[in-house]
Amino acid sequence: MDSIANILLRPRRIRYSTLQLGPKSFLVDNKKFQRKDLHIRNTRGLKLKCSYFKAPNSKGCVVYCHGNSGNRLEALSVLAVALKSSLNVFCFDFSGAGLSEGEKVSLGYFEQEDVKCVVAYLRWSGERRLGLWGRSMGAVAALLYASSDESVSFVVADSPFASLELLCSDVMHKHIRLPSLLVRFFIGRFRKKVMQLGGFDLR
Repeated sequence: MDSIANILLRPRRIRYSTLQLGPKSFLVDNKKFQRKDLHIRNTRGLKLKCSYFKAPNSKGCVVYCHGNSGNRLEALSVLAVALKSSLNVFCFDFSGAGLSEGEKVSLGYFEQEDVKCVVAYLRWSGERRLGLWGRSMGAVAALLYASSDESVSFVVADSPFASLELLCSDVMHKHIRLPSLLVRFFIGRFRKKVMQLGGFDLR
């Protein structure tokens, strides 16, 4: 059961070089943009590695939240669209992912706290209009956080899931090929194991 729980809590971690984020100063449509790399600490004291792409005369900021087994390089796929719209982009590695500190992920539960810390930093930095753009795990974290912060202007939720418990049931049924009756039995044990190892409830 530990090994199955660790599939959820410790997905494949992709390391990368900050050189893959591109140059720190660059042009888009003949406008000059800057990237600042930094780190902030989350509420659990873990260091989150971040990048802040700034547009001249920006109209707001998009916080990009990556998916499971992902990292802040994912934000490059939306960077041009956002910068051409005069929006700053802030991307980061969730704790337990990429170059950030931490060993485990929770598919949204603790990640929403990471989003909260990022938003607090951006508010302190002077950003007034903020939106969240998340994919998969990041979409769930964005939705969970935005449900408690009415000041978030928008959320782009790419491929979120509605229930982590149902997602785990589906994975067990389809990929481990357990019969439905056994899945219900194992989910109960799996839920206890995730609470023990990960510190959160699937529900």
